[in-house]
Amino acid sequence: MEVVYIAIGLVLGGAITFLLAKQKFSHRTNDSKETEVLKQEIQRLNILAETEKGKLDHTENDLHDSKQSIETKELELRSLGADLAAASVKLQ
Repeated sequence: MEVVYIAIGLVLGGAITFLLAKQKFSHRTNDSKETEVLKQEIQRLNILAETEKGKLDHTENDLHDSKQSIETKELELRSLGADLAAASVKLQ
């Protein structure tokens, strides 16, 4: 009779161990899927950040060019103002 109890205990223990191992390994599979999704999201965000950085660099270059253009136009305007003042003095 004890042999039957031992056999039943071994079968139940084996079944429980099998189910626990199966659950543990299937959980790892889900984790790897979630990890893969997160890795893809990180890659997408890195690409987006690089794109935005490129846009920012382009905008900064445009701003620098605009500042130089404004400075050039201001110098031309001052030069024209000085020429106009000289012409006005000559006319008087």
